[in-house]
Amino acid sequence: MGIIRNTLVGAVWIALGAIVVPVRADLFLLSTGGQIEGDLVNREETPRQQYIVKLPTGGEITLAKKQVASVVVQNEAQKRYEELLPKMPPTVEGHWKMAEWCRERSLESNRESHLREILKLDPVHEGARLGLGYTKINGEWTTTDDYFRSLGYVKHGGKWRLPQEMEKVTAQEKWRTEELEWKNKVKILRGKIGRKGGDRALEDLRSIRDPAATAPIVQLLEAKDETREMKFVYLDILGRLGTTGAINALAKRAIYDDDSGVREKSIDLLEKYKSNQLVNSIVKRLKEDNNVVINRAAAVLGRLGDASITPALIDALVTRHKQTIDTGGVSPQFSSDGGAGLSMGGGPKVLQQDLQNEQVLAALSTIHGGTSFGYDKAAWKRWWAESQTPRIVDLRRDK
Repeated sequence: MGIIRNTLVGAVWIALGAIVVPVRADLFLLSTGGQIEGDLVNREETPRQQYIVKLPTGGEITLAKKQVASVVVQNEAQKRYEELLPKMPPTVEGHWKMAEWCRERSLESNRESHLREILKLDPVHEGARLGLGYTKINGEWTTTDDYFRSLGYVKHGGKWRLPQEMEKVTAQEKWRTEELEWKNKVKILRGKIGRKGGDRALEDLRSIRDPAATAPIVQLLEAKDETREMKFVYLDILGRLGTTGAINALAKRAIYDDDSGVREKSIDLLEKYKSNQLVNSIVKRLKEDNNVVINRAAAVLGRLGDASITPALIDALVTRHKQTIDTGGVSPQFSSDGGAGLSMGGGPKVLQQDLQNEQVLAALSTIHGGTSFGYDKAAWKRWWAESQTPRIVDLRRDK
């Protein structure tokens, strides 16, 4: 009797499965807007001339190539799954067997459905729990998501974050959105300048006060084909914004721009933003191998007037640089007594040369009220050491 009952249940399940879950076929989207489902018989035909489609009812239909706009080909594993599904018994074992079959063929959504069905029948089924991402903590099954939520975390962008982190992340996302909006705005405004309505566009550009516009303005400033006149407009905007990005851009122009006017303007704007961070970033340029860069950096430091950088300036008074000289086949020769001569042969020679940096000396003198020991590093260092040594005052009174 039990065998007959199980057989009947299985038969009913198969019948219901066959009705509720029909086997899906390839989908042929017609150029007229309609669609036909079926299996493509002539899959290997190349070049494609026609589509011979076997219909679910058993018949066939032939479609000309021009009649078909596109074909959505069903995955073979998915097709096989839907063929097997009606034959699966509605038991824990049946669902588990199908779940494992799906796992081996990367049908994840189908696998998850079977695992969830298992938990309806057996809530403590370990394999299904683990397959759905559950973890046993303190004897209780919980998902990773539920566990982190219980600890107060918030899921954002695929990551779990603490609420205080979310404030920072949200602010960063808001900034990026505003920055992108400004990028489009300033691009449009710049495009109008020099054309009809250009005066209004220039006025709107000059009136920018939003810090989020910093990066787009910096991009315009650094464009190689930008006019000198517009560069000064961008400098004024950055000087007014005063963000970290704006200050860094001004410092870069103050040292590396080939236009002396742009450099001077940048230094003028930087003076009100004097800070240890700014000074230290420029001091690093004193160690560059480029003599021109060293002098330009010193010019900026002289204007900022920070006496704490005196040792760095002293070290940069005279710097050694490599220089390639084309001797044209004649190479310099030095004798033991210091005399020099020329000899034939050789070619380009790399020589090391000590260069005196005029702007470094000027910066030292400016910072220290006109004090100067020329390019004598030793004299400067002695003076600086003495100036930093506290004087010992004899407080005893004469008796």
